[in-house]
Amino acid sequence: MSRNPDGTIQLVEFLRVFGDVRQTFANTQNEQSERSREHTESIENNPLYKSKLEQIRLLEESLRQAQEREQWQRGQIEKLTDTIKLLEAPKIQQIRKWMFWRW
Repeated sequence: MSRNPDGTIQLVEFLRVFGDVRQTFANTQNEQSERSREHTESIENNPLYKSKLEQIRLLEESLRQAQEREQWQRGQIEKLTDTIKLLEAPKIQQIRKWMFWRW
């Protein structure tokens, strides 16, 4: 490669020696993505990986069911609390009436 009088190298000379850097970079990225895809495919075909995915799916389903049960139980507790309040309210009123007539 030869230099210009100002010390720089012409782009044509650089490309002649090293080639198009953009194309080399694109090729490198394509190779890396291909290797990554192959690696991912090999992992996904691994029986251990498949069994762990199945365990995760089962645990997520179990968690969802537990959350639904908890929500149902909270609803039942609220209903029972309201029922208890309704049952206790008339007793208080009856006692007050009885006490009123007593005086």
